[in-house]
Amino acid sequence: MNALDHTFTAWNGTKARIEAICDAIRIPGDTMAIGLACSAIDEDRAAFWCTTTFSNTASARAVNHANISGDLTDALELVGISTGGYLTWGVYQQLEVLIPLNHQAAEQMVELYGQRGHKRTVEDLLSRETMAVVYGRSLRAA
Repeated sequence: MNALDHTFTAWNGTKARIEAICDAIRIPGDTMAIGLACSAIDEDRAAFWCTTTFSNTASARAVNHANISGDLTDALELVGISTGGYLTWGVYQQLEVLIPLNHQAAEQMVELYGQRGHKRTVEDLLSRETMAVVYGRSLRAA
């Protein structure tokens, strides 16, 4: 069940949602990354957050590029995740740590999961935000 409303678009509301996720999983939020996610929401683009620390460079870069462009597939290609540039971190691993902040993001993730033979629904993916806040650190990825 998803207890959060993903239809509003307000910088402060998005920032508060991201900070709640960061507090729950005990990872400090990167100020620039928070700003990019808030801008994506305000400009009606797909917006993402992730449960990795920002020392995971591939993951952080992919999320930032996706929030700038609004296109997760292009971001994964640009960073090199989808082309095998990272031997231990692939598209599936990146999808598993992403938290979609709106419907556009969840729809892109459903498509990428489907291309890899995994079934996910928009509702399941949108509930990740609620799960991160409720279950906190147990969802944190390395």
